[in-house]
Amino acid sequence: MTSIVAPVKKLMNPVCSMLQSNKAVIGLVLALFVVFTMLPVDRFTGMNIMSNVVGNLKGMLGVALNVIFAVLVLCFYFNNDVMNLVLTLAAYSALN
Repeated sequence: MTSIVAPVKKLMNPVCSMLQSNKAVIGLVLALFVVFTMLPVDRFTGMNIMSNVVGNLKGMLGVALNVIFAVLVLCFYFNNDVMNLVLTLAAYSALN
């Protein structure tokens, strides 16, 4: 197993180190996104703001969004950053 993970970890090291140095900001952005998706904004405004935001994100980014989330999950796993890993998975489930 280590022989399979080592090359991937070496390849992802620059991205993971950048994410590790900015983990507080990334955690804040992910937490705000998850909280925003959980709020009943659509009921209070009478408009489909939430579905419009999620639809625009999916439309603009498409497959790139899945790649971004895969990289985030891998890097947070390699960095042992459990909080951001859980927030990333929650944000991904909110988008789907």
